[in-house]
Amino acid sequence: MRVKSSSSSMLPLLIESKELYEVLENDNVIVVDLSLPAVHKEGHVPGAVWLAYPSILHPHDDTDCDIPPDEKLTKTLSDLGIKPEHHVVAYDSQGCPMAARFLWTLEELGHKNFSMLNGGWSAWKDEGLPVEQESNVLEPSVYKAKQTGKCNALRDYILSKLNDDSVILLDSRMEEEFTNELIITDRGGYIPGAIHFDWMSAVNEEDNMRMRSLDELNKTLEDIGVSHEKEIIAYCQTHFRSAYVYMMLKILGYPMVKGYASGYSEWGNAEDTPIQNEVVNLDDMFEKEEEAPVAKPEGKPQLSVISSNNSNEPDYKVKDISLSNVGEKLYGIAEASMHGLNAMVETYKHKRPFQGLRISGCLSLTPSVAVLIKALTDLGASVRWSDVTAGHESDMVAAYLAEEGIPVFTSSDTAPVEAQSVVERSLIFPGDRMPQILIDDSDESCLLSIRTYQHSNDIKFETASLGLDKIKSHIGEDFQQLLVEVIIMAKWEIRAHQQSFNEEDDMKVWVADPMKCHCDSIVMLKNTLCACA
Repeated sequence: MRVKSSSSSMLPLLIESKELYEVLENDNVIVVDLSLPAVHKEGHVPGAVWLAYPSILHPHDDTDCDIPPDEKLTKTLSDLGIKPEHHVVAYDSQGCPMAARFLWTLEELGHKNFSMLNGGWSAWKDEGLPVEQESNVLEPSVYKAKQTGKCNALRDYILSKLNDDSVILLDSRMEEEFTNELIITDRGGYIPGAIHFDWMSAVNEEDNMRMRSLDELNKTLEDIGVSHEKEIIAYCQTHFRSAYVYMMLKILGYPMVKGYASGYSEWGNAEDTPIQNEVVNLDDMFEKEEEAPVAKPEGKPQLSVISSNNSNEPDYKVKDISLSNVGEKLYGIAEASMHGLNAMVETYKHKRPFQGLRISGCLSLTPSVAVLIKALTDLGASVRWSDVTAGHESDMVAAYLAEEGIPVFTSSDTAPVEAQSVVERSLIFPGDRMPQILIDDSDESCLLSIRTYQHSNDIKFETASLGLDKIKSHIGEDFQQLLVEVIIMAKWEIRAHQQSFNEEDDMKVWVADPMKCHCDSIVMLKNTLCACA
């Protein structure tokens, strides 16, 4: 796919792997890899320098994802060794949204020559091209960054354009976010007048995350009313997905394009911005109420359930263990369709990178969720899981996992005491140790047990929306990043089985000692990339 070059650049704006390979020896070309650290260490394009994605984000009171001030960008780019005359080729391992955000930043600074590697790391490997593992460090340069204001649409600018027919707002989030099935901010909805275009509509997942054909994309945009004659402002939650859409529009030749760096994370958390189809996030309101001081109980009361260490019962509770054979078949069907997660497990399972990590879940045991559970255990984590709404399919899958030695606890009994006891058994690890990560669907019984557990055991669990730090566990820093990527991959592939979820399911990750994500934002399991989306 050859497209119009970036400015007077010798390379196209969207570059194929083989085209890049032919110019790797050119001193004027710098390849920048924004993949997660563990991926970069496993292998990268020869000569590529690694750049941490958070270094091109600026968190402050209103948002986690603003463009950094000039002085921070000056240091980042100078330390990287980039000069204004360099042609920069960027990629990552997730289809290039992080690479797109980096290139958008360069264009905002007036940098002339740059390209995005079509499909990123997945496409490079698909071509069978050389791979390097040795780290590369360039000699520092002197890059004086100065934002032009030409590419970044600020909130006040967008407010001034809301009734302007010559401007189109393009919402690049998933449909569930646009329609309020999934609400991440204080106020759900979208910027008034916005047209919805899911960024994944531009990506061909079956072709190693390469961009879809230009003719197909032009037709799609034309059908939803996006015109070359109008100014386009692309936004998502944090200008992660919308940065990819920004690059797509530039590749397609749209002449007037901007991106909203602070994104809907700023707009939807502000108190005074106009919002179409607004819905208040009741979960956030509930969390704020829970932040009120709670009287500390005397001593350390025990949970109602006896620890599995002291119980004569088997360390599982399923309806019928003889259903495991059928459950194994259902599991196999789901596993066969989750290629990305399988590949990650095969790559890393011999290292057991999550050894020592304790994960509890309270979530419907669909076959695809079972694949995630098994993947986490194969990578070394200790996993305990409960399902308080188990149906026939869940009973079969649970029986299979129990036979595999994974502690699962299911119940279809609607009695609160029974539901809570099932959840509590999934929260207690051998030695009465606590989980470090909780995955739940906001079910009342699960949240009640979590609160009981943290209050009675003097533990502080937080949702990721309260801000992420690093998880203090036995896994190393590189593998913390791998954990995030495993979750991201699982989210993408579980989405293919979305019909298995109830509409009210809202899968959340809680952390006892918060985990480091590459955007210092939310990690969620359902239908979003993590809130760096």
